[in-house]
This record gives sequence, C-alpha cells and structure tokens, in this order.
Amino acid sequence: MTDKIELIACDIDNTLPFDGEKVSLSTLATIKNVMEQGVSFCLASGRHYSDMAKIADNLECFYISNDGALCMKNMRIVFENPIPQTVLKEIFLRTKASCLFYSMFNVYCLSENEKFISENRSRYESFRVVKSLDEIVESIYKVAFLTDNDFDPA
Repeated sequence: MTDKIELIACDIDNTLPFDGEKVSLSTLATIKNVMEQGVSFCLASGRHYSDMAKIADNLECFYISNDGALCMKNMRIVFENPIPQTVLKEIFLRTKASCLFYSMFNVYCLSENEKFISENRSRYESFRVVKSLDEIVESIYKVAFLTDNDFDPA
C-alpha cells in the first residue's frame, strides 16, 4: 500500500473560489501545481460539460459532469451513460413540463414558455429550442424538468 495521493476530486459549486463567473486564477494555479506533482485532478458537478470547462478555463483535468453521466479528460470520453432513446421518446411524448436536454456540448429546450426559453438561451452558449426528438442527433446525458411549481410566469 502507498501513502501517495493519486487523485483529488472536487465539486465546483460552493466549494471552489470563483472570480466572477470563473474559477479563480489562484485556485487554477494551485490545481495545476498539484497536477505537476503527478496527482490527477477531477472537477465534478451536475453542470453541463462545456459549462464546466469554460468556468475552469479549459483546465486539462478530469471532468465529471451531468450528475455523473459523463466523464471527460482532454476532450476524450472516459465514461458515459447516456439516456436511452426509448426513455427520451417517452419524455417527448408524455411531458407537459418545460425540459432541458443536456448533451456533451449542447443544451436543447422543449418548451413553449417564452420566459423559460429566454432565460436559458442567455445562460447557455449552445442552446437550441426543439419541437421533436429527431432534431437532437447526439447522446443526451441529463434532462431537467420545470413544472408549474418551479416557475413563476409573471
């Protein structure tokens, strides 16, 4: 058995210091220093992968995103567990809620609520409103539902 630390995993939200909308430069410098010592580093979040990479200044570490459904390192998939197409089809057929579908780089929106669409369009760089599952041509790793109880339309 070795006493050497091989991996440090850290949640992003409410854990790492931010400077505006990005992880602080001093924190990134510390993480890079740790990695230079041969320790692997992993950032974890329920966030979308491209959002995580952006706020971490594309740090070349492991990223566990979408609540664990996707793990990336240096733009390569280490692990993925996409939602099966049959489940996505059921969501499209049955839901009355506004939904966000998260792929590796894009966020797709199923909604007729203009306020919901507008707020999310400003939040995500790669954002598309869809009316059909056929418009989504990549794997989906996470779905977020917004019900009437979650949103004040006023």
